[in-house]
Amino acid sequence: MKAGKLNVHAVIPSYNVADRLDGVLSKISEVLPSPRVWVVDDGSDDGTGGVARAYHVQVIRHDRNRGKGAALKSGFKACLDAGAGAVLTLDGDGQHDPVFIPSFIRCLVEADRDLVVGLRELRWPGMPPDRIFSNRVSSMIASVAAGRRIPDSQCGYRLYRRSVLTRVHPGTDHYETETEMLILAARAGFRMGWCPVRTSYEGQTSHIRRLNDTARFLLLIGKFF
Repeated sequence: MKAGKLNVHAVIPSYNVADRLDGVLSKISEVLPSPRVWVVDDGSDDGTGGVARAYHVQVIRHDRNRGKGAALKSGFKACLDAGAGAVLTLDGDGQHDPVFIPSFIRCLVEADRDLVVGLRELRWPGMPPDRIFSNRVSSMIASVAAGRRIPDSQCGYRLYRRSVLTRVHPGTDHYETETEMLILAARAGFRMGWCPVRTSYEGQTSHIRRLNDTARFLLLIGKFF
């Protein structure tokens, strides 16, 4: 099924990625029309919003940096209000290659899933060792909380059906939001699928604050036990 028939919209949470967003938008324009692409500029001060507007996509601007989860929620609301049948999420820093969008759509439709999550190869040298460790540990913990196996709880490259987004309402606003959504979706009985993807970490600067974000993750998990 093509993206147009499913009415797929895309949300790209973006914070200070002006130097990389151009590459993402140029690729995604080959798959989705610009009116269905939403860049959430989460309080950037480097011209991220200007890069997005140059591609004539929809731009949502936060006046301050509110967190990735808050950016996603702003984008989800806009997409649902616009009548989206499914919403794709991918990062604006180039980590997620838009070339895999058709694969996500095929998995959602042909496998009859409600939610499809990118499945990265958690190995070095494709992924930094510290991220391999954190991803494996967090995925194990999230699997216990969800009551089902979640092989990659932190990959933000995803495709949600509208039905998931209208019923799953995360209460967090930062990086833990994506894990919370998986746990809530699993507990609600939604059918998950996994789409193998490549990721690129070359030249990236992480905005993760390890102490604060680890504490937020642990507080989130504590709510489910």
